[in-house]
Amino acid sequence: MKVSIITMTLAASLGSALAATDYSKYLTLNAACTASSTDPTSDPNNAVLDGTYETTGATPPGNLPVWKSKISATCENSVDFTVDWTAKYGAVSLSTVRFEWGTRPAGMVTLAAVNAGAATPTTAKLVANATDGYYYLNVESTGSTPMATGAKLTFTQLKAGADGMCYVDLADIDAYPTTSGAAGAGAPATGGTTTGTTAPKSGTTSVVAGYVFAAVAILASGYLL
Repeated sequence: MKVSIITMTLAASLGSALAATDYSKYLTLNAACTASSTDPTSDPNNAVLDGTYETTGATPPGNLPVWKSKISATCENSVDFTVDWTAKYGAVSLSTVRFEWGTRPAGMVTLAAVNAGAATPTTAKLVANATDGYYYLNVESTGSTPMATGAKLTFTQLKAGADGMCYVDLADIDAYPTTSGAAGAGAPATGGTTTGTTAPKSGTTSVVAGYVFAAVAILASGYLL
C-alpha cells in the first residue's frame, strides 16, 4: 500500500514536470536500437515494436516480445541500451524519454543524450507514473534540452530473480522532443499509452509485475530522493 501511495504522488506531480514535452511526436517510431548485451533469443528492436500501435491506437497482439540483456547467473555491472532516430529525424531538441519494464527491472537507470555518436550524460531523475506504468526521464526539467539523434539508457544494480538468473528487460521505450523543437519531428500519436487511450498494453501482466518490482527497488535505493 505504501508503494501505491508513493507512486500515485509521483504521478500527480508528473504533469507539471513534463508540461513542455511534445507527446504527439514519437521519435522512436521505426528507430534503430542497439545494446551492449543482448540474449541470443532476443533483439534490441523488440523495444520499439509498439511504435506502430502507439501512433494508430490499434490494439497490439498480447505477446509482443521484449528486449532482454544476456541471461546469466552472474550479474553484469552495467548494460547500455541505445535508441537512434538519426536516419529518419536527425537531431532534435530532446525533452523526455520513457520506458516500460518487462519482468526484470534494474535497480538504477541513467540517461544520456546521443548526438552524432557522442553520448552526453544528463541529470534527469527517474519518475514512476502509476497511471500508465511507464518510468519517465525528463531532461527538460533539469534546465537542458540537448540536441540529440538518439538516447542511451544505462542500467546498473542488476539483481538475479527467483530463478537465479540475472538480466534486465524492456517492453517499450519512447522518446519525445520539446514543444518548441518538434517541428517536423516524429509521428503524430493518437493516445498517451502504448496502444492509445483505451486498448490494453501488450504484455500487460508481465509489464505490471516488472513495474511494481522496480518501484520497490528504485524507491528503496533512494534514487528518487
